[in-house]
Amino acid sequence: MQTNDHVLNSAPANTYGATISRFMNWASERIAKEVEDNERIEKNGGKVDFLYHAGSGVTYTDEEKAAIIKTVDELREQGYTVVAATNRFRIHNTTYYTWKRELNK
Repeated sequence: MQTNDHVLNSAPANTYGATISRFMNWASERIAKEVEDNERIEKNGGKVDFLYHAGSGVTYTDEEKAAIIKTVDELREQGYTVVAATNRFRIHNTTYYTWKRELNK
């Protein structure tokens, strides 16, 4: 999709209405591009219902953390990204790396 980013930087508008109209056209194109990009990413990486709540009070034992790390590592070997694999357990990817570092001490 071709965007008209240059429209906002073109010659000065004759009227306020023309300026608003050009901006609305530009914004519409940008939103369409973002939707298209998001749909492509969803198609390639899968859709995840992301309900991560920092500090939600969920705690895991070291054994549970180790099992999650093992499964995430297996998913990564299958071609999943860290983010896609950790989203399956509703943990943040930095949590995965923190647990991995802590348990490997």
